[in-house]
Amino acid sequence: MGDARRSALLVIDVQNDFVHEKGVGASIGYAVTECQRRMPKVIASIEAARRAGVPVIFIRTEHRSWTDDYSWKARLGGAIHDGRLCAAGGWGSDFYEVEPHPDEPVITKHRYSAFIGTDLEIVLRSLEVSDLTFVGFAANVCVESTLRHAYMIGYRVTLLRDATAPTFSAAELDATICNVRNFFGDVSTVEDWLSLRDVKSTDA
Repeated sequence: MGDARRSALLVIDVQNDFVHEKGVGASIGYAVTECQRRMPKVIASIEAARRAGVPVIFIRTEHRSWTDDYSWKARLGGAIHDGRLCAAGGWGSDFYEVEPHPDEPVITKHRYSAFIGTDLEIVLRSLEVSDLTFVGFAANVCVESTLRHAYMIGYRVTLLRDATAPTFSAAELDATICNVRNFFGDVSTVEDWLSLRDVKSTDA
């Protein structure tokens, strides 16, 4: 996968509340069916990265009463004001159909960008990483926010468009793909990403 020592795969918010049909996201209209449809590609990218020695970094959202200010709670017209979405310690914040290995970093965030208030940048610098590939959910919110942030502090970024999904509509994913391709980095598919790096995966 090129120089595996310089690359990392970021797996963003693959959690019950964003993907499971019984999660909070589904109850407020999130496109969980589309997220579920993309899960085989997410899993294929994780497994291939592991085989190639590319670090896999899991990002998860958690919310507590002391992490959420008024402006944050007012999102979506207050639909998640009650703090149920990815509540710390709850089922909704658990990973969905993926599980970090014991030696894989897990970054817990409280905002859309995984760089805000976390040790993600310290982890990346310790790993001497310069190239980041993004999978997970939602494409137009946490994935794009983290990808943009990474680009603006000097990382090369790639979005795997078939291993992500929008919050609500296909138009959101299309806009994210356009933004990334035009202004921030590369857009690829899992299959092409693996092929370019000579990684074979029957799952892709």
